[in-house]
Amino acid sequence: MYYYTAQIISKGANKIVKIYRLHGIDKAQAIQRLKDRKDVYTTKSKANPLAKELSQGQGSWKDDAHVIGGYRHYHDVDHHYRSHIFFGKPKV
Repeated sequence: MYYYTAQIISKGANKIVKIYRLHGIDKAQAIQRLKDRKDVYTTKSKANPLAKELSQGQGSWKDDAHVIGGYRHYHDVDHHYRSHIFFGKPKV
């Protein structure tokens, strides 16, 4: 499994990204999770193609980390689903 559930959670006054690596999910589950406006984590090589597939081949939107300990990530091209496809290591 190359996909994992992820969530932005509040930690006091800050928000952090939590990756749940105990159990992986398959690609279909990852796409459904993204369509449900929830987040996923995957490898860098899988993140952009997943965003493009979510956008029906129309492209992707790459974004830098914007929460403490956050990850670079992709969105669907129109940011319609408001979900995140996180990848790589957290930025410090």
